[in-house]
Amino acid sequence: MRRVLGWAVAVAVAGCRIEPIAVAREAVVGGELDPGDPAVVALVARRTRCEEQDVSLLCTGTVVAPRVVLTAAHCLDVFGEDGQYEVYLGSRLGSGGGDGRFALVVSARRHPAYDPVTHEHDLALLRLAVPVEVEPVALPPGSLEPVSGQSIRVVGFGAAAAGELATGEKRSGWMSISEVTATGVKSAPGPGMSCTGDSGGPVLATVDGREWLLGVSASGDPGCRTYAFNVRVDAAAAAGDFILPFLLESESAPSGYGDTSTTATGFCARECAGSQDCPAGLACVAGGDGAGRCMLLSLREGSFGKVCGTGAECPGGSCARLLPEGTGACRCFRPCSGTPGAGGCTASGGADAVLAAVVLWTLSVARRRNTG
Repeated sequence: MRRVLGWAVAVAVAGCRIEPIAVAREAVVGGELDPGDPAVVALVARRTRCEEQDVSLLCTGTVVAPRVVLTAAHCLDVFGEDGQYEVYLGSRLGSGGGDGRFALVVSARRHPAYDPVTHEHDLALLRLAVPVEVEPVALPPGSLEPVSGQSIRVVGFGAAAAGELATGEKRSGWMSISEVTATGVKSAPGPGMSCTGDSGGPVLATVDGREWLLGVSASGDPGCRTYAFNVRVDAAAAAGDFILPFLLESESAPSGYGDTSTTATGFCARECAGSQDCPAGLACVAGGDGAGRCMLLSLREGSFGKVCGTGAECPGGSCARLLPEGTGACRCFRPCSGTPGAGGCTASGGADAVLAAVVLWTLSVARRRNTG
């Protein structure tokens, strides 16, 4: 059972109604639009209101197994491992959903040796609620033995050049390896270069005619012009003690969104001991009375009722997104009356911490580009 102090602070600072926004990020400077690479996904904050238009882009990631996405550990800094996320599969992440689909993230895990200062082991794994129907990017069976001067390909979401607003379009470009260590590779423009929005995205190397996942974009210079640091995933330490065990766990973990019937979505009186007691990837959060209740982190305790399309169909409440998409994804949400810790924010007021968290996120990633 979790206590969401970070979310509470964000709501307190920003007020009860916070609108989601599109964030200015740069991705693959000098790259080209990429309609392919279906296993490269955008990591976004989980959407809450069914009528919201913009999506909060956090990072890029790579599907490495039907239910597993690999990204960077620092991509979880704002919301934490217990945050609520989705991934977007498609080539254009835009207002109203773009050209692809969303998948729910049910758990996240950082590499235990992650160093936020040096970006060593800057890796994280995300488990999806259900398998996605894309061909995963191949993890190398051993060291790819990268060398200086070798061309590598980077893929990510965002803008085409530093200073431009994010378009949410997937792009790819080529970089050149400038330095190799046991756990990472530095790269120079070749002529492409990764940038802030590419964090967590794949760095791919071609060996004997086949493209493999060499690493994950982690950091670089502030202007995205001279160098980038990429964490190697071909190193035995990264794959053997972190990635492979998570893949095995995910194969045996139960899948599915859980029970999303109307009769099972009222949680005002129903307590939980952990998130395993909650359907649809909801969190089990301790309230002011110490009891755990299932909820979306930005909505407080409440009940999900009939299927809806707009808030007008939900008198006294709002139309909230219980699932990423599909029939029954949106349900009328009504907050519990008098629930401890509600703080006066109601669903109809849109208690949503996305904007405040994204502000913190923007400041933190700007610092990271200086520390790579």
